[in-house]
Amino acid sequence: MFEVIVLGSSGGPFETQTQCFLVRLNNCNNNDSNNDEYISFDGGCGLNAIAKLFTVENKTYTPEIDLYCTTTTNTSKMMDLITDKSVNVILKSPDIKTSQNSNILSKTLQFYGKINKFFITHAHLDHISGFIINTPILYDQLYNDLNQHTTNMQKTLYGLETTVRPITENIFNCKIWPNLLAIKTNSGDAKISSEILIPGKEYVLSSSLRKNDAYSIVTLPLRHGTSITTGEIVFSSVYILFNHLSSEMLFVFGDCESDPTYLNQVWEYATSKTSFKIKGIFIECSMPDDPSAINDPNDPNNGAELYGHMSPYYLICELEKLIRKIQSKGNTPFILNIFITHVKQNTLAMATSNTDNYSYNPKLLILEQLKCNARKRKLDKILKFSILMNDYTYYV
Repeated sequence: MFEVIVLGSSGGPFETQTQCFLVRLNNCNNNDSNNDEYISFDGGCGLNAIAKLFTVENKTYTPEIDLYCTTTTNTSKMMDLITDKSVNVILKSPDIKTSQNSNILSKTLQFYGKINKFFITHAHLDHISGFIINTPILYDQLYNDLNQHTTNMQKTLYGLETTVRPITENIFNCKIWPNLLAIKTNSGDAKISSEILIPGKEYVLSSSLRKNDAYSIVTLPLRHGTSITTGEIVFSSVYILFNHLSSEMLFVFGDCESDPTYLNQVWEYATSKTSFKIKGIFIECSMPDDPSAINDPNDPNNGAELYGHMSPYYLICELEKLIRKIQSKGNTPFILNIFITHVKQNTLAMATSNTDNYSYNPKLLILEQLKCNARKRKLDKILKFSILMNDYTYYV
């Protein structure tokens, strides 16, 4: 099982809580959860979203603004509408031991000290802005005092070359943001480092807190549209996290579009790992299909630009490819839990189902269209969809 904290799942254009997921890597030495580590997939948000989680335990938590409901927001009702019944999800503060009188700032900084590996899917702002803006906290005295017993204080940014180089060269350049990568501590180490990953290579997530190498990770490139200036492919990536103790794997996608090359390589890779079970696929579906053309198999979006993103029609087409590859290996029956992220705050969404005051919410329209397309292809018994909600912890 994987424990995933959704710090952010928005695809914009509202700037708060854009994509960032934390996955807990359980400590295998003992039962002390305070020694558990977390890795971050993307960094669209960070400290503020973590601080918000700690308001749950002191009863001051406020849900994210509902842009579409005309009356008081009912978060529980919304969660019921967008979450598959088989999914275990809870709103809670992170598990961390702090002194009884610790305030939210101290708890947030102590928890942030547990996140040292940031796996970035691509260098667009909605996936890195939180990570970038949070970096000065590493030089803060309180942060360092609270985490002085942490084995590794360095934050490392990981990604494909097409991700890391734009960040290190175009962000940390003393023009957009101070080049904190160049600042060394008294020990000669930098507080922030970067590492370029090789596509398809498996990296062990080693730790002094774990006696065995229970976790490893692989990244593969994705197509995220084409440059409007050069016409070249804009690359994103997907991460596959392996738990070798439970023989399970988790897929976390960056932004992507349907294509016959890169996604097909991902599906081929997924089905080659026959000894691992797919526990969940976190993947984008940014915009709904055009409702007036939803029944047109030739042009479901009626020519609308997706700008390198997925809509329900195209996502179902891609997931069907994965399913057929799994079935070709004789692996039936099975269920795939699909967790939808990066939904944009679309002003044109209008769900056709009766959802009362939620009828303009694009999450509901996208979910409705995903299920409709799955039924048409007789995939509804296999594909189980949930739309991610910020601040919630998912047990996958």
